[in-house]
Amino acid sequence: MFSILFYKVMHLAGLFVAFMGLAGLVWAALTKADKSAKRPALIFHGIGLFFALVGGFGLAARLGLVSGLPGWIHAKIAVWLLIGLLPIVVKRKPELATAVWFTAPTLGLLAAYLGVYKPF
Repeated sequence: MFSILFYKVMHLAGLFVAFMGLAGLVWAALTKADKSAKRPALIFHGIGLFFALVGGFGLAARLGLVSGLPGWIHAKIAVWLLIGLLPIVVKRKPELATAVWFTAPTLGLLAAYLGVYKPF
């Protein structure tokens, strides 16, 4: 079993990689790049979300929140599901790439707020 700090770093590293992949996908959509530019961005986004998920649930387990997840974790999962769906929006509607560019950090800040303040 790993330490709390390990899971925090894993969670944050996954977050950074996921947003880097999303930024690459938005850039590819705005510059009308070919598929070879989009593929690595999608892969990075998926890998980042995986590490954020594993780190987040590992952190919850180390904090003893496994028996009943509090409401703020449910809200955070919903926010991360939305962040996970953003590449589909960019891929199907490239004209919404600019909106995704501003929506993604807003959702990330909401997830950070939920994780830090645990409002419910």
